[in-house]
Amino acid sequence: MDDIDSDDIPSSTLGATPSELGDYEPADLPDDLKRGTETPTGTPSATPTGTPAPGASKKSSKAAVNSLTKSGALKQKPGPKPGGGKVKSTAATTAKNAVNPGIKQTTFSMVTPINQKNYYTEYLKRDDQIYVYRQVQEETKRAKAGSVVASNIKGTPSAAATPDPDGTEPKEDHQTIVIHPGSRNLRVGFGGDPYPKTVKSVIARKQGVKAVAKKEEQEDVEMADENDPITTAIKTVKKDLKERMKFYKCRIQPGSSDLTTNYNTKNTQPEEIPEHNDPSKVDWTDTSDKKEYYVGEAALRVKDPNYTLRWPIIHGCFNETPAYLSPQEVLSDLAIILVEALETELGVKFSDYKHYNVILLIPDLYDKTYVSSLVDLLLHKMDFPRVALLQEGMGATFGAGISTSCVIDVGAQKTSICCVEDGMVVPDSRVNLKYGGDDVTNAFLKLLQNIAFPYKVDPNDTNDMLLVEELKTQYATADEASIGVSTGQLIHPRQNKLTQKYTFKFYDEGMLAPLGLFYPELFEPLNTLYKEFFKDRHRLFPRNMDVYESNKEDNPVSGAQTALLIKQGLIEAPEEPAEGEAVEKEIVDDEEQPYLFLTGLDHAVIQSIKSAAVSDPTRPGKMYENIIIIGGGAQLAGFETLLVDRLGIWRSMARNDGEDDGVSDEAIAVMPPPRDMDPQILTWKGGAVFSRLKVVEEMYITQKEWDLLGPRSIHYRTMFAY
Repeated sequence: MDDIDSDDIPSSTLGATPSELGDYEPADLPDDLKRGTETPTGTPSATPTGTPAPGASKKSSKAAVNSLTKSGALKQKPGPKPGGGKVKSTAATTAKNAVNPGIKQTTFSMVTPINQKNYYTEYLKRDDQIYVYRQVQEETKRAKAGSVVASNIKGTPSAAATPDPDGTEPKEDHQTIVIHPGSRNLRVGFGGDPYPKTVKSVIARKQGVKAVAKKEEQEDVEMADENDPITTAIKTVKKDLKERMKFYKCRIQPGSSDLTTNYNTKNTQPEEIPEHNDPSKVDWTDTSDKKEYYVGEAALRVKDPNYTLRWPIIHGCFNETPAYLSPQEVLSDLAIILVEALETELGVKFSDYKHYNVILLIPDLYDKTYVSSLVDLLLHKMDFPRVALLQEGMGATFGAGISTSCVIDVGAQKTSICCVEDGMVVPDSRVNLKYGGDDVTNAFLKLLQNIAFPYKVDPNDTNDMLLVEELKTQYATADEASIGVSTGQLIHPRQNKLTQKYTFKFYDEGMLAPLGLFYPELFEPLNTLYKEFFKDRHRLFPRNMDVYESNKEDNPVSGAQTALLIKQGLIEAPEEPAEGEAVEKEIVDDEEQPYLFLTGLDHAVIQSIKSAAVSDPTRPGKMYENIIIIGGGAQLAGFETLLVDRLGIWRSMARNDGEDDGVSDEAIAVMPPPRDMDPQILTWKGGAVFSRLKVVEEMYITQKEWDLLGPRSIHYRTMFAY
């Protein structure tokens, strides 16, 4: 009898398809099957073995298959060897694997506990393991790979393999915008521009009548009780000026003050200028469109009392006076001013910000809350892809083209001093004084009022104060040789009226006001804005606290600033700790918040250089010989000579008192601005130069890094210790 092959068994008989049964090979049949199947009557069937008789039921077919399977007639072929062939499973094999699958319950292996006495790890112990540094390395590799591919396609040498001698490279994908925010002016421009665009950092917002009346009432109360301190300060400054004039053998005109007062008292009536002869006609802002706000120069020309002027930055920090009720208002005004400036001055729309990088200039002695808020505003709210930070002192040296200097920045409301060596700011040399050019303007106005100035100036009116600032620019000086009875003119433009011209005389008032930079007690009674700033500090923006110790403030500390505060008695000198004992630094209450105001500019410069000499005794000589003066607050004739003289006087007095400043015999020299450049834009120019260097690519903070690390990314991405 022939062997039964599985291919001869119809699928209808087996009750399963060939694909379900798989491939089978014939096997020896038992003896009883070799004899054939018997019918119930005992007669052998003529039907071939394994083939059901015609008309057999489906049940009998299944019984035959089961019998063949149990007997081993349908024997499964061996599976393919490992590494080749397709495994053909059977129902029996599947059932067997279900009971005993033969695989591990888990692919994880048991880890033997390490011996904690003898183990070592390098996790986060190398710079290349930090996320930010890994990103820099990956970007460098991608850039090199891209340049190699491009060179292979074009058949030219790779740009990555070609050294760049000057360390600069053109920007192809992104342009760079340099932003320098200030208390009075905001300077913006592209990195390749020779000069920035300057806009006033002010916004006029529509307010209710009640709010305006309430503000005027508060300001009227603040103007009381200021005569006695000012009179004393004026006497002190006049005495110093007379001694200086005697030393330089300048002529002192007796009775000059009485002469000027009598003239101004008699000439109180202004002269009206016809409209066709008016050279200073002002185009006042039309508020008939009822816009919610006006920005920059347009805001200053708004005469509608329903609009209130607000300055989001004062004294180099956020404005936290009662003019603002929340930090969102401050940041919103600043963002609007910046957006309007970029669109009107540079032609950059908000939707195009994603194509531009930003170089942001920050103060030398910065507040971390201020810096992190600005970075978050640029990256998240304004959607700039990358932001790099640069200190103002570093920017000034880059703009001047020097690497070592003592930078004196006299701004509108603050004066910053720092020593820069090899392009880096010396941390302990930073000094921040809370007075500037606006204080000189206020003092000049007070001195003019003492000699019967014919025009009644309202200190609360911004337009009136702008007129006084123009007078200061024209008539203020630091050259004692130019002092004499002089005649001045004040042009007063009026809305819907003819312009008025006032004529007045003055004597030494133009010299006394700038001397307030060395005698700040002349400024202190007049600076009502500083008093509000002092009182409301940290009202809206919280202090930046230490992560590990909640009672410590985590802001940069300068040795020069601390020394000046100790001399003024604003803080106590730290006690000498015992050996191995740490000194705790506690936060000073808001009422005792230490801000330098009554320190003269000459004393601050000497202390800054002296503190810089602690780590390097040869450093002061280079600083005294390379002093640069920037900012608009000190752009007065003869100011450089005046500063050099006062520095020499106080260094001699310090030597006589036994105090060693380290360089008493070194020459003092003030460097002029390079290439006749305006000192006011020197810091911005340094940011523009810095944006063209290769190193700036490693200083950019991306949106992804800011989302992941927050302010910690500033620490990894800046050249200075943050």
